[in-house]
Amino acid sequence: MQLEYESNRLFLRICNEEYASRLLTFQNANRDFFSRWEPKRHDNFYTLAFQQQVLYAEFQASLKGSYLRYYLFRKEAPENIIGTISFSHISLGEDRSCHIGYKLDEAFTGCGYAKEALELLLSELHQDLRVHRVEADIMPQNLPSIHLAERLGFIYEGIAHSSHQINGRFEDHLRYALIFP
Repeated sequence: MQLEYESNRLFLRICNEEYASRLLTFQNANRDFFSRWEPKRHDNFYTLAFQQQVLYAEFQASLKGSYLRYYLFRKEAPENIIGTISFSHISLGEDRSCHIGYKLDEAFTGCGYAKEALELLLSELHQDLRVHRVEADIMPQNLPSIHLAERLGFIYEGIAHSSHQINGRFEDHLRYALIFP
């Protein structure tokens, strides 16, 4: 996988710690919006130093091929992060699989940016790394995410009971998978 891609309306890039202030702005702007879908965050999460550490660790993991997080930037405002797409638990052994996670700035939901970025990155993931299976765990009440996954060809596989800690509670998630031929 490359460090940067370009779609019709977006730049998608793996960022290093130089982007920490932009990431902090993105996290702070969406703090309440993301809290419905993410683990409970400590106050230090919302500091420049913490975001620098996150970006450093992510960049190092991307160099090893164990984790990839692409940050989304609109071409018309390339200085602002509007979303992320991550590939974790990347296994290039017999199963050739990974998990996907994505989030988008609340102000840009419903504009097709997530679908545009995911179509590009999923295609590259399959071509470059020969990934066969991509799993997504989605909270049942996150209907926009469910609809997006289904539009991308993910199929519903069942419920992962009490699988992810969200806001201090373990929550059920719906398991979806995209299977490449």
